[in-house]
Amino acid sequence: MNKKKRWSTWLIFGMILLLSVMSLSFYLPNAKKERAEESPRKEKEKKVETVESGGSDLLQESGQKVRVKDWATLELIDRFKVEKEYIVDRMQIYVKEVKLIKMTDIMNEEKEYLSYFNNKTKNELLREGNKYADWEELNEAVDRSGWNVEEAAYYIEIAYNVTNKYEKEVQFFSFLDVQFGEELFFVPGRNFIASDDTFVGESSFSRIDYRKGETREGEIGLLLKKLPKQADTVQFSTDDVLDGDTHELISQGQTFRIYLE
Repeated sequence: MNKKKRWSTWLIFGMILLLSVMSLSFYLPNAKKERAEESPRKEKEKKVETVESGGSDLLQESGQKVRVKDWATLELIDRFKVEKEYIVDRMQIYVKEVKLIKMTDIMNEEKEYLSYFNNKTKNELLREGNKYADWEELNEAVDRSGWNVEEAAYYIEIAYNVTNKYEKEVQFFSFLDVQFGEELFFVPGRNFIASDDTFVGESSFSRIDYRKGETREGEIGLLLKKLPKQADTVQFSTDDVLDGDTHELISQGQTFRIYLE
């Protein structure tokens, strides 16, 4: 009788041990799987990096975000490496890249600032062939032409540099007009990013001359009223090249097309 009891006890213990091993073998792969699934989720939940300025320079891959302090959160929608030269006589324009960026969590003061660049300029309205009775009517038309930045906004950013290959000083404006999708921009009045090449001036007459051999870095930001369904090109027109001293025409401006591939 004692032997039978001992045999029964060992049998029950063996069954419990077998069931424990089976449960453990089932749990371990699932635990590893859960940890593997949690890892990407934690990566996504990482805090967005905050920088003082130059946030868009950090955006290299679609979906990447960065917070610019006292400004907005930037998210890269698309990035196109261009790395191509465009020549106007002896003025060399080298386009590095084009980015499509979404802005969210925009500070209220910055919304007002950005909205200022959405009004068409007087130059744009007059070049469209519109007629106005006087300057007051033209100013009213400028005020009506814009739109306000709300919770989110998209913009196109163009990074480039310009080199003067002449043996003298010249006047030149590299990106005078830009067309992206259905939107046409007069850059000096619509660009909201200040850079070495795009800080001042509405034409070649109103900016500092390029010194002989000088290279300027340029960056342009143009707010989009709506995100185009499809836009695979950016078209831009330059200003004329003028002599820095006599202001005489050296070479007429040209229009180029940047292919976004």
